[in-house]
Amino acid sequence: MVVLRRYFPFSFEIRRCPFEVRRRCFCRVFSLFILVLSLSREALGGEVLVRLPGEVEARDLRFYLGEYGVIEGERRDCLLAGGVLVDAPGGVILRERLVSVLGKLKAFGISVRVDMPGVVRVRRKGEDSLEVRLARLAKWPWRVEVLSDIPSGEVVVPFGFRDGFPFVYVKVPGLDEPRKVLLKWHQPVVVALSPLRRGQRVDRSSVALGLSEKTGFGYLPSSIEQVEGRTVRLPIRSGGVLRGSSLDGEVAVSGGQQVTLVCAVGGVEVMASGRSVDSGRIGERVRVMNLASRRVVSGVVEAPGVVRVEGGDG
Repeated sequence: MVVLRRYFPFSFEIRRCPFEVRRRCFCRVFSLFILVLSLSREALGGEVLVRLPGEVEARDLRFYLGEYGVIEGERRDCLLAGGVLVDAPGGVILRERLVSVLGKLKAFGISVRVDMPGVVRVRRKGEDSLEVRLARLAKWPWRVEVLSDIPSGEVVVPFGFRDGFPFVYVKVPGLDEPRKVLLKWHQPVVVALSPLRRGQRVDRSSVALGLSEKTGFGYLPSSIEQVEGRTVRLPIRSGGVLRGSSLDGEVAVSGGQQVTLVCAVGGVEVMASGRSVDSGRIGERVRVMNLASRRVVSGVVEAPGVVRVEGGDG
């Protein structure tokens, strides 16, 4: 504080803004600037780099780019680029054709650079490969990527194995403990192109198809048709993935309704009759009673009238 008295018959004070107040103001303004910059980049899009090797061993000759390609860039842009369908007629992907297909990303403000040879050879994975066997066991139509090196030995599937399970075991000769092999479940997802507010109805202009990783056992819509017309329950930011729990929809299971319980036991799906205690939508967890054992367990609504329970609970 500075007090001036010498040249004035009255006194007044000039108060300097404390350093702590100035620091807080600067931090708030800077944080707001970073937030606006990040939102504008998400809204306007950016550039992604797509890498493909000269040879690809895929589950099929038609797949999503993100299943076998490496995509670098902002998360929203990578999700949308990964959701581009790639065809390999005759087991060949031509660079010019892929660049042409990726041109549709310009509608989202995304420019693409491609790092790949002029011709990429594609062949199907063998039916005895671990990825194909696990996808078939879980009835998963997309890629199940094995992240760890696969040692030679007997594959042991954990009890209650299903899509979203993060690992399997391999019994290696000479070792007492089995080795854990990590998995990554690829899945097409619905991506918000702009922020979706609570109570807003989802339409085709506000979302697009992308590709992401499924973690856990929650329900993720895999097509725009599954979310179109539904109401947003929880706010979703631009570039966010729409989840079943974030959307309102028709009740798939009502309290007191007779339902089908599905449970994976030792790699085999077992079905039983049950009665729902709670009401729920697809992707939500409800309590159900097994009519044979009279036990009340919890499970996830998988489809209208169908509840999947964890292995051993049913």
